[in-house]
Amino acid sequence: MRPSALVAPDLTIHAFAQAIIRLRVPVLIACLIVSVAMAAGVSRVDFSSDYRVFFDANNPQLASYDALQNAYQKDESVLLVIAPKSGSVFTPSVLSAVRSLTEAAWQLPFATRVSSLTNFQHSEAREDDIAVDSLVPKRATITDDVLETARRVGLSEPLLVDRLVARDGKAAGIYVALTLPGENSDEVTQAIRKTRALVLKIEAEYPDLRIAVTGSAALNNAFSEAAQTDQRTLFPVVYGIVLLMVLVIFPSIGAVIGMIAVVGLSTACAIGIAGWFGVLLNPISAAAPLIITTVATADTVHILTSMNARLRQGGSKFEALNYALEINFIPIALTSLTTIVGFLSLNASDAPPFHDLGNISALGVLLAWIFSITLLPTLLVILPTGRSKFLDRFSFVQTGISDLVIARPLAVLIVTGIIAGSLIAWIPRIELNDQFVKYFSSDLQFRADTDFTAKRLTGIYQLDFSVDAGAPGAIAEPAYLARVEQFANWLRTQPEVVHVNALPDVIKRLNKNMHGDDPAHHRLPSTRELAAQYLLLFEMSLPLGQDLQNQINVDRSATRLTATLRNVSTRQTQELKARAEAWQQNTYPKAKIAEATGPAVMFSTIYERNIRSMLIGTAIALLLISLCLIAMMRDVRLGLLSLIPNILPVLMAFGVWGLLVGRVGLAAAVIAAVTLGIVVDNTVHFLSKFQWARRTREVPVDVAVRSAFVIVGPAIISTTAILICGFLVLSTSSFQANADLGLLAALTIFFALLTDILALPALLMMRKD
Repeated sequence: MRPSALVAPDLTIHAFAQAIIRLRVPVLIACLIVSVAMAAGVSRVDFSSDYRVFFDANNPQLASYDALQNAYQKDESVLLVIAPKSGSVFTPSVLSAVRSLTEAAWQLPFATRVSSLTNFQHSEAREDDIAVDSLVPKRATITDDVLETARRVGLSEPLLVDRLVARDGKAAGIYVALTLPGENSDEVTQAIRKTRALVLKIEAEYPDLRIAVTGSAALNNAFSEAAQTDQRTLFPVVYGIVLLMVLVIFPSIGAVIGMIAVVGLSTACAIGIAGWFGVLLNPISAAAPLIITTVATADTVHILTSMNARLRQGGSKFEALNYALEINFIPIALTSLTTIVGFLSLNASDAPPFHDLGNISALGVLLAWIFSITLLPTLLVILPTGRSKFLDRFSFVQTGISDLVIARPLAVLIVTGIIAGSLIAWIPRIELNDQFVKYFSSDLQFRADTDFTAKRLTGIYQLDFSVDAGAPGAIAEPAYLARVEQFANWLRTQPEVVHVNALPDVIKRLNKNMHGDDPAHHRLPSTRELAAQYLLLFEMSLPLGQDLQNQINVDRSATRLTATLRNVSTRQTQELKARAEAWQQNTYPKAKIAEATGPAVMFSTIYERNIRSMLIGTAIALLLISLCLIAMMRDVRLGLLSLIPNILPVLMAFGVWGLLVGRVGLAAAVIAAVTLGIVVDNTVHFLSKFQWARRTREVPVDVAVRSAFVIVGPAIISTTAILICGFLVLSTSSFQANADLGLLAALTIFFALLTDILALPALLMMRKD
């Protein structure tokens, strides 16, 4: 039998273990100095508050949206929604609050435009001219006449209804456009902080009002808030779980401090290095510390378990530690390598936040391996360690399982196969669908305010179309305006659409005004000259910050049409986009198609793009991990055989998800890559102990299987418990993608434990050699 690299004797490893033990003080000092230098970068870490981080610079949907914003106004928005606890907004008190908040909103950081019911530029005929003024003039007493006019216009004007006034009159909105300089990452946070402070002030003055804060700027800020919330709440919980489990399993000062040091420094140094390189954390990459903490614990558990076993056999501390390092050095190195490969494969993702998550986590795993074979041994030698009998309480479990597998390997394989097959059969039920606002937990203020907005006023998803007129100044052409109007009317008939904002609505109102407010003339002008004249007259009457630059491009060759949608899923968004573009192609085949764009479109396509890119990344990771296993085992058949209990768990986890949930989002694409390298760990440790027994003791397969259960079984069970607990904590994340990732990973790791202690030994028993 050829010796496997996993168990082949290596004087270099023995010499390394001896050197670490002998030079423990210098090694400890060196580890601490290097750690302090790397961890110092933590102070430079900041959080991103821009949803654009989810899109690569080459993303076509992002490029389309940037082009639209550059053509009109490049801004972010805050939408303030005011609703009285009872009654209508058309009362002196509520309209006064809307007017006060509208005027105060101009003082918010970076505010360049404020639109609301009260400052809506209402036009009406006055003799042979058009009079344009705010619907509720500044400082004017809100009389019954003002209230009646506000009610009449507010509930009939297409530009207001379902946008800035609820159809039932029980809520009103204030739209604030922000033009951000882009000089630092704190601009959005600063604007939202000031906005919320203003809201609190107005709510104190008008206690019968509820004011919600939403919009694209609030969405951006929510990404930062979600990341920081997870950092504050989840990380301490995971640390507490790890500490508790170590105290229970290895109740000694050396073990506890050693594990805390390895886990804490691995995490701090990985984040610190990210800080030195200027990486901004986002909700996805903010999960890296939790993942590093969970995964790093596994390395230390294997060393502590092996050391404890030798101590209980009567060996000295030095002998036990030396044995633990020698027997685990190669397996831990290999498992760290496979885990790193899995995380690095996230760089194939189409969403950059997963690049950061993969790179930071991979760096943390590398540091955990280094600290496990350097820092941990020095602390175990210096500090008191004891013998633990805790894991002996569960020896009957591993004994019973090993007896079953050895006695009936074929039956175990058949039952495992039936269970796996029955679960995998549910995978086709999974639907790739999501609502990107529901990325956020309902505990976050943004989610609560956005749900309130959708329920009381308007939708929060938008599709933007830049409708080309064909030439500079051509937006006044009657044929063009008729085309835009027809398209807007078609959109209004779609079940997903709440409101459509289009230029023809403004021009029709102006045409009516110029004909003495005769309702019969609420239609488009008959000539280009009239339309252009009306627009010019109207724009000259508008106050600063109320122009039409957000609807008309600079050379007046295109206009912006915006459809506001209900709470739709990503699939519904894609379907509406396809229908809108098909309608244009069929109705006006010679006109340039206005493609839908905006954050809703961008997020609706990220899943498919991410899955396509991650299929390649996961395949590469699987190939590299397979080659690592084959090379280290020096056995092609055994290396390939070991992949079976590592691929099945991912498929089984998706099967359970299809059965119980049925819908997945961002996490679906990366779960295989994240867990593949992790679940290989138990397989490697089991096979290493199996081959160690076969080589050193030259025992039959059944004896080697039983030996592997005895040696590594406790460590496999305890590390799996820690990994599952860690990812279950992640499943409580305030960011849905992380929550899905945590729950899917926990399911995968659980099934990996079952396949490693059932299917893997059964497969080994079925081998002919």
